[in-house]
Amino acid sequence: MASKTIPRALRLSSRVAVPRRTFVSTVRARPSVATAAIRSPVTVPARGVKTIDFAGTKEDVYERADWPQEKLQQYFKNDTLALIGYGSQGHGQGLNLRDNGLNVIVGVRKDGASWKEAIQDGWVPGTNLFDVETAINKGTIIMNLLSDAAQSETWPTIKPLLTKGKTLYFSHGFSPVFKDLTKVEVPTDIDVILVAPKGSGRTVRSLFREGRGINSSIAVFQDVTGKAKEKAIAMGVAVGSGYLYETTFEKEVYSDLYGERGCLMGGIHGMFLAQYEVLRERGHSPSEAFNETVEEATQSLYPLIAANGMDWMYAACSTTARRGAIDWSPKFKDALKPVFDELYTSVKEGKETQRSLDYNSQPDYRQRYEKEMEEIRNLEIWRAGKATQTQRERKTKMTEPKSHLPLTPSSISKAHALIKPYIHHTPLLTNTTLNTIASTAQPATDLAGKAAAASPKIRFYFKCENFQRIGAFKARGAFHALLRLIEEKGEEEVRRRGVVTHSSGNHAQALALAGKTLNVPAYIVMPSISTPSKIASTQALGATVLFSGSTEPEREAVKQKVQEETGAIFIPPYDHPDIILGQGTVGLELEEQYEELKGQAEGKGLDAVFTPIGGGGLNGGVATWFSVPSKEGRKKSLVFGAEPSFEGANDCQRGLAAGKRVEAVSTKTIADGLRTPVGHHNWAIISDPSKIAGVYSVSEDQIKKAMRLVFERMKVVVEPSAVVGLAVCLFDEDFRRKVEQEGGEDGWDIGVVFSGGNTTVEAIGALFTSN
Repeated sequence: MASKTIPRALRLSSRVAVPRRTFVSTVRARPSVATAAIRSPVTVPARGVKTIDFAGTKEDVYERADWPQEKLQQYFKNDTLALIGYGSQGHGQGLNLRDNGLNVIVGVRKDGASWKEAIQDGWVPGTNLFDVETAINKGTIIMNLLSDAAQSETWPTIKPLLTKGKTLYFSHGFSPVFKDLTKVEVPTDIDVILVAPKGSGRTVRSLFREGRGINSSIAVFQDVTGKAKEKAIAMGVAVGSGYLYETTFEKEVYSDLYGERGCLMGGIHGMFLAQYEVLRERGHSPSEAFNETVEEATQSLYPLIAANGMDWMYAACSTTARRGAIDWSPKFKDALKPVFDELYTSVKEGKETQRSLDYNSQPDYRQRYEKEMEEIRNLEIWRAGKATQTQRERKTKMTEPKSHLPLTPSSISKAHALIKPYIHHTPLLTNTTLNTIASTAQPATDLAGKAAAASPKIRFYFKCENFQRIGAFKARGAFHALLRLIEEKGEEEVRRRGVVTHSSGNHAQALALAGKTLNVPAYIVMPSISTPSKIASTQALGATVLFSGSTEPEREAVKQKVQEETGAIFIPPYDHPDIILGQGTVGLELEEQYEELKGQAEGKGLDAVFTPIGGGGLNGGVATWFSVPSKEGRKKSLVFGAEPSFEGANDCQRGLAAGKRVEAVSTKTIADGLRTPVGHHNWAIISDPSKIAGVYSVSEDQIKKAMRLVFERMKVVVEPSAVVGLAVCLFDEDFRRKVEQEGGEDGWDIGVVFSGGNTTVEAIGALFTSN
């Protein structure tokens, strides 16, 4: 199909506001207009209840603006929210409630998979993590977020615990609506409410973290106190909703089951298969059939519908495409409407519910489900899709220089020579007090029931990249990538086209600085929710900042638009060999400075080096430098990585345990520079046991303790991400015992990279005054 690209469609929007100006020139002239061009037009309502005209029908909606965090905390000050089940919705809603400062506890089967996942997300057994029965007894609002089948199976146990005065909360009306099948007959003396987010629990969480909120419906099944509706609205905001609309339990479950089987999942898959199979039967290749059926829909057209509606998508396409779509749409509607009518009847009569209960309660349910998924994965359409996805990933990396240097210590030496005039040679500091603290056994009260504390001998050597230009090591990779690009393509071309990247923080500032220094235009795509100080710093360095949403499609759409209009060359934040080599110069300097400090005659190198791991560029680069001993006969320094454990931020550690890279991370750890998954190039290094000796993770409290020690004992300002390696050395008993056993009386000399110091007085104050 002949269609215009996403950037082209966005440019149509820009022209309405600013005639005869390109997207980028508009940004330079009026940043507010550029932001409007990226975001879909929305009406920002006033606080509280608002009546909105939905296509001629007026409906009341309820907004989170009327329920600020302080009001939520006051409203629920006497409540304990007992969240039962820790699946997708349990994870998202529970963490949002916790971040809103409410008294929330989790109830799941002790030592089961959900129990372990909850602990990984920071829930503490005996404090806010309990077995189901204990949690319900402690709770005043019981949030039943078990699966539909599990709600039915556990109801005989749960119902007697729902005593008068408690509130029963659902996120799906399935169980009480189809009570004849599920046997979930709610007690008559309690409030029963519903908050149904219109998305998965992961989306509930990610939108909350982005400062936005998911759309949700609310309903009241039973109002004993006369306050059930108000309670439902408050709960809706507390779990992360942006706005809420009212429905009934029956309509919620009917529309939900109907939608899932229709346009949202079952129907769309059926249409994909039908179109693909006809194309294949008519002689089209798998790649052509997939691209014309799925790829263009999901990557180009559907995002346009999501942004501004069907008419906007039509406007982005050719006249031929528009005419055909308009002509054939009624035929598809007439053909499909009887099927959808049949589906709704099946839902309303309970047939879909019965089938779901029968299937999902079978003891071999998971095995049968996996067999069905395997059949879907093996369909030709989705096997062709895998190949297309690979090509899409390659397309985003086409800017990699074909002649990039190999990932070796020699290449890092060349990188250092190239960037040396543009970076700071940051200091290597020592601190006797921290050495003493690290070499002293931890108190028994801090060991959480573990064996006797280790007593290693540790001497620290701190490589202070917090003193680097723009306050972080990222300057090294940005300068190296840009200088290598100029070497490959020539100054004239690079300066004519410019460079583009996406980042919310340190890489944005680093590339802006490199661009300013080397007289290359830099276009930085930043989420609109980025920290104002980082936006201002990036702009102050001369970069053109363009705002996007926080999701990858939104970010990619803006980046592609910039590239289309300017020809700008993409420089990734961390997943690129030239970035890795630039960051690896930290290891080169660290080793040189250590030798100068200790004296060449001793001949001994560092025993170990710790770096934080976010995208993995720093750890991968430092591991590459230390991958071979720098002097003949010298023992190779061991390189370790450190991550936060909060909310699964330890994706690298988990990936190594599972034997495969974790592709996505959703966490609100205080170590905000480490909230990203490890990149592909970086994973290839970090997963190589000959280069990385291990990856450890630390808690939020341990990060804060390490940060406090650096502030108070070293008088050095660092950000939370910078101290995760130090925290491992101070608090991780497994690592400390390793040092004790392998270091013996001599102990270990450990290099710790402080990756950055980009924080503020306000952020530090909030960190150490919060609960």
